[in-house]
Amino acid sequence: MEINKAYNRLVKFDAEKLGITPVQLKALFKINNNPDISLGELAEKLRLTNSTVSGVIDRLVHSGLVERVVPPGNRRTFPINLPSDGKKT
Repeated sequence: MEINKAYNRLVKFDAEKLGITPVQLKALFKINNNPDISLGELAEKLRLTNSTVSGVIDRLVHSGLVERVVPPGNRRTFPINLPSDGKKT
């Protein structure tokens, strides 16, 4: 439990430095490690609801930190990726 608290403090600290929320930072980390992840998969990995993650992704898209890719012929599934110019170490 103490390790979890320490981890959450570090995530909050790093997120504040970047001007984003801890959930947004965790989402960016998951997206970086899982290219072309779907909203449902991301929600599952973050242990959040699809609607919550959808709002998080909307704000990240608006900020230019992620992009939704609309594949031709399939408008129901939107893979989520970091923009190619946004993949910094």
